Amino acid sequence: MLPNGFSQTSLRRRIASSEESIQCVTRNCKDRLMMCLSQTQMYFYDFQEEAVFLSSSAVTGASLSDDTAQNALWHPRRDDLLVVLTFRRMLFYKVPFNDGPSPDAVQLVNELSFETGLSSCVCNVNTTTLAACSVSGSLVLVHWESYKTLTLNSANLSSRLFGDAEAPVEEAATGAEEAAASELPIQLSFGVIRRISGAANGVPSDSERRRGDTRSKRHSLSGTVSSVSTCPVSFVTALVLTGGEVVLTRFTSFKGLPGPQDALRGSVSLVPSAKLAAVNGSRQLCAISTHSGSVLCFKYTRTNLALEKSSWWSNAKLAEINPGGSSPVTALAWCGGGQDLCCVGYYGVGVKVLHYSGVCFLFSSRSEAPPRPPSWLGSSAQRLLLESSAKGCVNSCWSSDGLQLSVVEPNTHRILHFSFVRYVASSVFGPFYGYFSSFALIGGDKVLVQGGGGERYPTAVAIPEAFRDTVYPVKYGSVSASGEAIACAGTGGCCVYNRRCEKWLLCNLETNTYCILSDPAWLSNYCLVLPVWDRASGKFSVLFVDVRENRLLSSIGLGREPQKVYSSYGVHANCGIVCVLDVSQQIHVYQSELNCSVEHQETSDLSLQLICKMQLGYHLSFPLSIVPFFDTWQSVGAQQSGAVKLLVLCSDQSVVMVHTNELHSTANVVVEEERAPCTTLQRGEGAPLLANAAWIDNTSPLRGITFLSYEGEQIFLNHIQPSGISSRQSTVTPHRFLVSSTTDGDVVPLSISPYDAFLIGVSGRGSDVEQLSVYSNQHDLPTMRLECRRVPYGPRVLSAVLQSAMPDTTGAVSPGQLSAFVWDRKLFYWMEKLREVNLFVPCMDSFLQSAITENPPAGVRNMDRKKCILATIELLRCYPEVHKILVRCVRKVDPCRWGLVLDFIGTPLHFFQECLQNGRLEEAMHLARVLVMYEFGIDTVAEKDGSEALPEQDTVDLTTNSSLTEILELFRLAIENNSFEIAYDLFRFVILINDGCTIPTASDHSSTEVRLTPSADDTEETDQLYTPLLKLSAGHLPPPERELYQQMLEKYSVVCEVIEAHAKSLFLDGFLVQLCQLLQLFSFSVPHFVQSSQKEETDDALCVERRVCTVLVSIQTELGLLAPPGKATLRFVSAVTSYREEEQTLLKSSSLGSWTSAQCVLFNNTPMLRTAMRLQSLFSCDTVCKLAFHFLFMNKMSIMEWLLSNSMVVNKVDRSIMLKGLALLEHIVERRELEGYSAFVHDIISSLPPSLFKDK
Repeated sequence: MLPNGFSQTSLRRRIASSEESIQCVTRNCKDRLMMCLSQTQMYFYDFQEEAVFLSSSAVTGASLSDDTAQNALWHPRRDDLLVVLTFRRMLFYKVPFNDGPSPDAVQLVNELSFETGLSSCVCNVNTTTLAACSVSGSLVLVHWESYKTLTLNSANLSSRLFGDAEAPVEEAATGAEEAAASELPIQLSFGVIRRISGAANGVPSDSERRRGDTRSKRHSLSGTVSSVSTCPVSFVTALVLTGGEVVLTRFTSFKGLPGPQDALRGSVSLVPSAKLAAVNGSRQLCAISTHSGSVLCFKYTRTNLALEKSSWWSNAKLAEINPGGSSPVTALAWCGGGQDLCCVGYYGVGVKVLHYSGVCFLFSSRSEAPPRPPSWLGSSAQRLLLESSAKGCVNSCWSSDGLQLSVVEPNTHRILHFSFVRYVASSVFGPFYGYFSSFALIGGDKVLVQGGGGERYPTAVAIPEAFRDTVYPVKYGSVSASGEAIACAGTGGCCVYNRRCEKWLLCNLETNTYCILSDPAWLSNYCLVLPVWDRASGKFSVLFVDVRENRLLSSIGLGREPQKVYSSYGVHANCGIVCVLDVSQQIHVYQSELNCSVEHQETSDLSLQLICKMQLGYHLSFPLSIVPFFDTWQSVGAQQSGAVKLLVLCSDQSVVMVHTNELHSTANVVVEEERAPCTTLQRGEGAPLLANAAWIDNTSPLRGITFLSYEGEQIFLNHIQPSGISSRQSTVTPHRFLVSSTTDGDVVPLSISPYDAFLIGVSGRGSDVEQLSVYSNQHDLPTMRLECRRVPYGPRVLSAVLQSAMPDTTGAVSPGQLSAFVWDRKLFYWMEKLREVNLFVPCMDSFLQSAITENPPAGVRNMDRKKCILATIELLRCYPEVHKILVRCVRKVDPCRWGLVLDFIGTPLHFFQECLQNGRLEEAMHLARVLVMYEFGIDTVAEKDGSEALPEQDTVDLTTNSSLTEILELFRLAIENNSFEIAYDLFRFVILINDGCTIPTASDHSSTEVRLTPSADDTEETDQLYTPLLKLSAGHLPPPERELYQQMLEKYSVVCEVIEAHAKSLFLDGFLVQLCQLLQLFSFSVPHFVQSSQKEETDDALCVERRVCTVLVSIQTELGLLAPPGKATLRFVSAVTSYREEEQTLLKSSSLGSWTSAQCVLFNNTPMLRTAMRLQSLFSCDTVCKLAFHFLFMNKMSIMEWLLSNSMVVNKVDRSIMLKGLALLEHIVERRELEGYSAFVHDIISSLPPSLFKDK
């Protein structure tokens, strides 16, 4: 579950007395009815979408002055039984609410009195018994039906735990628990585990006799019971005593209350200053708070419930949980459902919701002076942020599904409600690549999809109104392996959202009597699997629905209620696996085959074959997840014959692989766990592999099984080769590669992204994350910490590929004897997919760096470093990105390791020339540093293990070495290819290395954009001429840097020659924007260059005609105008925006009736128009450029004035010169790119006086 929203319920108007406040809030087993308890009243709410007040009822005999109400508890199975605890009584009520808004009268059923008094701690220890703590420190057990009571003090608990009962202790244990019960309990003191002396029956053990242990053979509890809590999933009860002892036990083995001869089974552990405890039965964790306000988390064993030292929250910043440092913990509880979240409530601070890994997902606390919410939030959102800051916590309550958290503030009339959403994802990915996110968030009536297909931000998709009556509220969901389809189900029906078509579909189940019981599953992108219960017949079954044709394909009848359904499909989409786990912990494994129409690709039939039935025993029962999969290394025929495996993630986090293909012959017989062929996965040295979650990746190019495991604070890529997939091996150790170490404890992986080799997770903090929520982290305001973090694991896939391809790593290193990556179709497709999503370069760069710097290389044990690097370079040679990857890697690694790469790619000079030949100018520029350091005697060839530092030297004389020639060649190529910033950075580098001087960067004094207003950069010029056309602009650089820059230009005169030659070419070709960028970047004066170039131009009419056409076409190309420009419509002409005064003048002088689409775009884009006007101003002294801009702006009067002034000879118009000018205009419109100006030219000619064309 992940945080989603916030609401509140205020009882200010309901409570009459100002001295009265809310004590607790609780919900019944169906989550429909919420009861808020004050000192004297019970307030009932119907809580679905929001809290709706129903009625109130007085607590019998309670008052503010005497015997006030403290806490309340609903029956664990019945939704109409309620018990209220006062200081001295237990009051049992029946609340028979109907479906309507008006409830019946609340009836008092029974009343129990306790003279010693009761504390506010109460819980259900099993389905028939509740437990409370008395003021004297005893544990009070009460039966819900018979109202019988049993009081256990610390002495009674000691005798029942340590064998001082009348009957032998072993009588209470049966089956698999019998062996575990004989083990000694442990004591945990300051993180050190030690055995408690004495066996369960009081007889010394053999080890105690040998070491002469004379300690007491009986242990007694040294305190009274201060709190009690029970896990609603496993019904493990945690008792906290005042002496710091924490007792974990179970009361589920008793039909009613424990008899006088019944013993308790469990353990006692010492946690100094323990106050509250909460048990997570799904993950086998126990959270314990202390009197100082700290929170610890321990793992316990399933057999004897003994606490072990756990590292779950060791690296989380737990000091931030209690900012005040002294606020006591008043509430500690795990959520329902999967029990992923734990709520920690502080009396004077607020609440914090933690993931079981220690990551904080939500923090709502009181602030002395809360900061003002951001202005971009609306008024309602600002008020929500301020109001959701909790003023502490005295009580909290989770809903049974874990999607709602209610918090009671101390001494107030307000209850805060925090809503959560479930994340659903597939556990098996591939072998088909998708383009959508691999997980979705579901809750209420919306679906939130994130990441994939180029999406950066989440998209909330609302369920259509027509479907809400059927599926609301959404409780279950699933995502197909490609991420294309998302199923959302309520108890009454299911609908599917197709992300490709962006459409919803309500599944046709042929009857409305089906009730969906758990999350659906997918057999393909179109076949949905639904576990249901028929309310009409009372039977359980699994339905298969084709969501394309929206029809029921098939169904499987079950004898017991299905608890969970798992599925996957193999290399061919028509082969799939369905695994059904029922409430009796029996697995039914089916193999499916979808028969599709070849012409229409429509599902026509579904065949199912039962492979096996298996009864899970004590170790495999209640698994966290089951991942079915095919052996991808086998052929299709092997898949069709039943080569199915199950990857079972047990409740104790161990990973077991079940070989169901060997049970095919006994498919109709239930196989016990002891007889099933299973393989336990190990992480090495006999230690079992413990994981919180696992995902199988069928998209990887590896033979065998590839899966990722989330193991506490680390993420591993595990690869089992085909030889290791055998039932003959009881244990197998996969090849393991560390993907990421979440040392900060702030990343929770959710699923695999099926298209880019990333593991998607959420983070409680950090940078470079994608926000999934509307709330921002404003100090201690409520933080909905949904931040998406992407963890790449592609480099580790390459490590596994390299290890499988190079098993022999011994012997001398010789290029002729080295192996390489096994080039096959799967590796080719995998690499091409990375290239398609632009992740090939970072993936290969990261892998090559790991091969150079990590020990062992690339995470592969016993791998020779040079073999690894050579194999990687040989693979990169097959791709055009090889130069970019190698240069990036050389730049990042330490110079003392450069030789490891240069040994296989040649000398830096050779590789530099190779980059120039392939046009890799940016890579060659970055390689210049390596080239200079290599040629001037700096020892970077041999690997020195980082022990020797580089020699200190201020400058390097490049003029005496051939490297300067290569760098100048790169400079020339960069200028000619208009890569001006590369050329300028290269110029800075040469000055820095050769002269030890630093000149400003390109971003410090210039810009790649053309300046729009005149400045000192253009008016102030120095007297220094470097070439006939280049003069330095004084305004570009401050005086100290200007003098240094002048000296460098004088020293490297070849730089000015290259710039002048290319600037001339740009000027003649009409690329004026690039010309300005080049001159401004190197701090040269643009007006001086234009004026000097004007003097060198020829007056040849043919050259002028060609230049005008060339300049006009180039200007339109640089500004991004349409070419060829077409005739503009009146609607575009009238859509121009309002301008400044000079722009309005230009618009009025333009011939609007002759506009083309180019003028419409130009005049409707203000920045583009101002750039064009600035260019016109800069190049106004050049006749050709001036005429080209007149055409661009369609300034008819200016062109006519040019024609008349150019044709005047002795105050008379020369007719021959006029005809040449008109021929120039006609020549312009003959070019295809400028044919749209024909109407404008004809308008000019028709506007000339007719007398100019008459013979005189």
